[in-house]
Amino acid sequence: MSTPQIPEKAPRWLIITFVSVVVVAGCGFLFKLTEFAQTLDAAPEVSFALMPMITYLAVAAGFFCLLAWATLGGQWKDIEAAKRWMLENDAALDAATAPPDGDGTSAKP
Repeated sequence: MSTPQIPEKAPRWLIITFVSVVVVAGCGFLFKLTEFAQTLDAAPEVSFALMPMITYLAVAAGFFCLLAWATLGGQWKDIEAAKRWMLENDAALDAATAPPDGDGTSAKP
């Protein structure tokens, strides 16, 4: 059984689309964040939402760091490798632990 060829790089259109979506979403997020900061100055009673916003920003920054680490570390190059590795190890474990029958073949439950 042959393994499929995996392209070295993502297609140019995919990278452009990804960057475009991230830039547009980032601009929208920054707009809303500055709008929230202006609302805090104008109406102090809105400050109850400050702590959840800080928590949200910390979690979002953590997920963004994980995405950057996975992308730059090459974690997306062969996403099928883990599946093949697990199935090969399972077959090897079954072969190693199966008791032999009287005729030399292994018995399956």
